Amino acid sequence: MAARFNVHFTDDFTGIIEQLIADKKHADFIMDINGWERAAGVIIKPDDNTNTEFIQLDNGRLINVNSIIAINGIFKNDCTCY
Repeated sequence: MAARFNVHFTDDFTGIIEQLIADKKHADFIMDINGWERAAGVIIKPDDNTNTEFIQLDNGRLINVNSIIAINGIFKNDCTCY
């Protein structure tokens, strides 16, 4: 049986992202960018060179925080994936 933990739809992933940055832990992401995309890596920093909220992974990938629908299996409640 699969288990899933949900983040309330009014919440965002800010606290989880801040903890991942502080702990320098690997994370798996699912984003909705005109369809689902996966990304994985260690968040090295918020990206300071953009006008919107982006994070940068250790592999150079930039992720728009607003596109994230799951981090490490924790989904937003407003995700229509189930």
